[in-house]
Amino acid sequence: NGLETGAAARCDAGAVLPSTLAPLPDCLVGLRLVPRRGAPLQLGAAHLRFGVLDVPLGGFWQSNGRGNELLVEELRKAALELAPLGGHVLELYCGAGNLTRVLAESSTHLVAVEASADAIAALNRRADMATVASAGSAPSAVSDAGHAASGLSATTLAGSAAAGKTSGPSVGAASSSIWGTSQIELHAQPVERFLAACRADFDWVVLDPPRSGAAVAIPELVRLRPRGVIYISCDLHTAARDIEQLLGAGYELTRVQPIDMFPQTYHVETIFVLRDAH
Repeated sequence: NGLETGAAARCDAGAVLPSTLAPLPDCLVGLRLVPRRGAPLQLGAAHLRFGVLDVPLGGFWQSNGRGNELLVEELRKAALELAPLGGHVLELYCGAGNLTRVLAESSTHLVAVEASADAIAALNRRADMATVASAGSAPSAVSDAGHAASGLSATTLAGSAAAGKTSGPSVGAASSSIWGTSQIELHAQPVERFLAACRADFDWVVLDPPRSGAAVAIPELVRLRPRGVIYISCDLHTAARDIEQLLGAGYELTRVQPIDMFPQTYHVETIFVLRDAH
């Protein structure tokens, strides 16, 4: 019925064994304890370096470097598949921007949403680094409000992003040639709250939720009715639950690509591509 499935993309298990087998004190570089009451307690390093990238404890990054390369490669293929649907793209649960750059290559206007202000601040710094390298293009806009088309007022994290604070009016989206031709908006806000307030139209949506999935967000996503959806998951149980909601809402599963991100475990990173069948 038109469903395309790819062979499992595998990475070198030996490359991740040293960190997998290392004693916890040798591989734990930082820890943030968030009590139900009172201020968070920070222990150790507040940021983790991945080459030139700086990821805060509140952000997210894949632990398997080679597996992440395969994930990005497969996402690029999926994005190119949906690109003809249009260039207005929404990325949910963007973390510190692991997938944002490749999505910018396939879009003209990219809106990225993440609950962690620290992660969005790191992504903003990354975009600004690309901006400087691209001979003075304007930096990406960062806001904690819904998309401008929703009618909400927007605020910006620019200038105070490192502190995780918001201040000042939105400066609007801006572009960087290194990040493709896409205008990029970054929103530090829980995905469910963003979707509930959003009235914008998106051609396709990419979501990479935590292991618990996106059950609460799916109904709002269906309301927006994008023509295409890319769902990325490391948990097949919650992915199946969420994909079933999308199928019941009239979407058709067109492609499934597993990636062996976590060798010798039952966890499999999987990319699902869906299109509106209506």
